[in-house]
Amino acid sequence: MPVRTAFALDAPAIAPTQLDFDARQAPKSCNDRVTFDALLRTWVAENVWTPDAARRLIVRIHRSPRGEKLVDVTLVDATGTTMAEHHERFGFREECHKVLYESARAAARLLGAFEKPPPPEPCPTCPACPSCADCPASSVPAQPPQRTVVPVQPPPRKVARAQSRPQPPPSTPPRRTSVMAGALLATGITSQGTAGPFVGVNIVPSSHFPRFHVELGGAWLPPMQATSKTRAGYRMDIVPLFGSVCHARHVFRFCGGIASTFYDAQRADGAMGHDGLRVTLAGVARLGAELDVAGAFSMRVDTYMLTRFWRRTFGNEWAAFDDPSPIALGVAGVAVWSLE
Repeated sequence: MPVRTAFALDAPAIAPTQLDFDARQAPKSCNDRVTFDALLRTWVAENVWTPDAARRLIVRIHRSPRGEKLVDVTLVDATGTTMAEHHERFGFREECHKVLYESARAAARLLGAFEKPPPPEPCPTCPACPSCADCPASSVPAQPPQRTVVPVQPPPRKVARAQSRPQPPPSTPPRRTSVMAGALLATGITSQGTAGPFVGVNIVPSSHFPRFHVELGGAWLPPMQATSKTRAGYRMDIVPLFGSVCHARHVFRFCGGIASTFYDAQRADGAMGHDGLRVTLAGVARLGAELDVAGAFSMRVDTYMLTRFWRRTFGNEWAAFDDPSPIALGVAGVAVWSLE
C-alpha cells in the first residue's frame, strides 16, 4: 500500500492556543486577518483556538526599510518562554496572498500540525493452543473433516485516495476607494508658476482587476495678478480638473487621461464688462509613487505632463493676454486615506 502523507487531520491533539496576529506595519493587502485565519484553519482544527489560552502563537508581518516583507512567527508558553519560532523574508514584489499563505503554513508547522500520527496500538496476543498430550483420549475414532470448497472471490479494488497539498483559497481583493488631499505645483498653465490645494478620489471599479484604478481630481489655484499686453491689474482664477485611468504596480502607478482647465480673468477694480473665460482640454500623462505610512494612511507624489489640444475663449479680454504654454508640468503631494 502507498504511504499516506500525514496532514492536520492525522496529527496528534494540539493544546489550546491563543492567536496574536498583527500586520499593521505591512502593506494594506498583507494586513488581512480574515484570510490568514481561513488559511491557518486548513491545517489546524477550530477548537484549538481559545482566546484565553495560556499558550500563545504570535504572528508579526512588517516591512523592512528596503521594502521587503518580513514574517516572524513565535510560539510561547504561559511564562512567556519561546517554545519555537520561525522567521522568513520575502521580496518587495511578492504578492501579499502568498506571504499570508506561507505564514499560516509556518504557524501550523510550529503547532505540530504536520507531525506523524501516533502508531496504532498492537493487537492482544492470542492464547496458545493446548498440546495433544493435554487432550483427553476419545474412544470414537477421529473422522477426517469434510472439505468444503468455497469459491474464491477477488478482493475488492482499493482506490487510493490522492493526498495533495491543500491549496490556498483564491485571493479576492476587496473593492477599495481612496480619498486624497494635498497641494499641486504647476508651471506652464500660466505664464508663471502657481500652486494651490488639490483633492481627489480613487476607485477600483472591479475586484477582478484590482490593479486598474479610476481617479478624479481637481485643484484650485488661488487668484493671481495677471498682466496683459495692453493693461495691468487683472486677477485670474484657475481651476484644473483631472480624469485618469491608472495601472498600479507595487508602489508605482502609471496614468493617462484628460484635463480640463478653466481660466477666469476679472479686473481687480471690479469694473463690469471686462471679464473673460477660457476653457482648455489637454491630454495628461502621470507617474506616481505611493508609500504606506500607518494602517489605511499613505503618502503619494505624482508628476504631471499636460499637452493642450483644444481651447475656447468667451469674451474679448483674453485677446490681450499672453497665451499659456501648450505643454504644462506639475507635481502634487497628497495624503491618501483608503476605505476598504
